[in-house]
Amino acid sequence: MKANKTKSGSHNTHARYSASGADTWVPCTKSVSFVEKLRAEGLVPQRSMAGDAARIGTLAHDYAQFLLETELDRDPKFMAMPDELVDDTLALRGYVDRCLDTVGENDVVIVEHKAYLFYLPTETGTSDWVTIHRNKKGKVKGLTVRDLKWGQGPYTMKLRSYNNRQLAIYSLSTIHDLVRDGDMKMDYNLPIIMELDKPRVSGDAGTWELTLGELVEFCDHIRESSDIIKADKETKFAPSTDACYFCNGRTHCPAKAATPLVFVPADMDMKPVSLEACVQLYLMIPQLKDVMKVATDRLMEHQESTGKAPEGTKLVPGATRRAYMSPEVAIDFFEDKGLSEDDYLKPPAPRALIPMGQMEKVFRGDDKKDFQDILTKNQSPPKLVADSDPRPDALTNLDELFDL
Repeated sequence: MKANKTKSGSHNTHARYSASGADTWVPCTKSVSFVEKLRAEGLVPQRSMAGDAARIGTLAHDYAQFLLETELDRDPKFMAMPDELVDDTLALRGYVDRCLDTVGENDVVIVEHKAYLFYLPTETGTSDWVTIHRNKKGKVKGLTVRDLKWGQGPYTMKLRSYNNRQLAIYSLSTIHDLVRDGDMKMDYNLPIIMELDKPRVSGDAGTWELTLGELVEFCDHIRESSDIIKADKETKFAPSTDACYFCNGRTHCPAKAATPLVFVPADMDMKPVSLEACVQLYLMIPQLKDVMKVATDRLMEHQESTGKAPEGTKLVPGATRRAYMSPEVAIDFFEDKGLSEDDYLKPPAPRALIPMGQMEKVFRGDDKKDFQDILTKNQSPPKLVADSDPRPDALTNLDELFDL
C-alpha cells in the first residue's frame, strides 16, 4: 500500500493553552493566567515536568510514526524499538494496522502533522494520523482522524471519542491547514470520522462521526473560551473533576480548596481540598444523599416535560425484575408439583418463599416451563446516567416511557 505524504512533524509541541489541556482551560478560563502567575512567583515549574509515563508515551508516538511511514514506503530514518515498548509490541502493532485500514486506493495520508491551532494560530498541535479520502479525480470526499492515547490509567480508560475537545481541535486545525494550503475546500457537508485509539486499554473509545459544519459548530465554545483568555476578560474559576485533573495550579487554587463538592479521583492528589473542607464534606454525607435525590428528580422532570435529557445525560432502560405473581399462587404451584414446605420455604419462622432463582433450578422440562407462568416481569423506571454511559438510550416515546 502506498499513499502520498503532505506533511509530518514531531509530537513534542505544546501551546500556551494546548489542545491536550482543553478540558481544563475551556471551562476554567481563569486557569491559564492563574498558572502563569504561579510560574512567575516560582510556585510551579516554568514547564510541566514530564514524568516517565509521558516520556514512554512520546517514544510510542515516535516509534508508531516510524512503523507507519515504513509501511507507507516513505523510507523514514531507522529507529530501533525502544526497550520500554517491547512488552507492548502487539498493542502498538494493532494501532498501526487500524490506521492503515482506513486508507483507500486514492487516499492521502498525513502522519504526525503539526497543525496551527484554529483558536491560537501562532501555536501548533500534533495530529497523529489523518486519512484524506479522495475519489479517482482527486476530490476530497471525507477525512478520518485518529489520536493515539498510549496511557492505561483511570483517566485514559474513561476517555471517549464523542465530544472529545482535543480530538476536535486537532481535526479542525488540520482541516484549516489543508484548506489554507489548497489541498481541500471548506465543504461544510464533508463527513468527518474521529477516533481515539487506546491500544493498551481493553475496549475501544467509540467513533465520533459528523459533518465539517457540525465540527465547526462544536468548536465554537472552544474558540469563545480562547478569545476570553486572550482578552483577559471575564475569566473565572470553574473547579471540577475533569477541569482540575491535569491543571498545574490545582494545589494552589483557592476556588478548588473552597469547593468541597469537587469530587476528586482516588489516584489524584487530595492536597487541594483543605482539611476543613474534607470535614465539611464528611459531615454533609446525609444531606448530600438528599441533594442528589432532589437533583435526580429535577432532571427526570425535565426529561419528562421536554422529551429531551438535560445536556450531558441520557435515560437508559430500567432493570427488568422477575417476581412471583403472589405467595399464594407460588405455594399452590409447588404443592401441585408434590413439594413439601421444607422444599419451598426458608427456615426459620416466619418462613418466606425461597427465591425464584433457586426454585427455578428444581424443575426440568415442562415443569420448568410451567414455573415461568407463575412469574411476572416488572420493568423498573428508566435511569438517568451520564451520556458517556455505554448502555443504549431508553425509549424516546415519553407516553410509553412514563406511562402517561
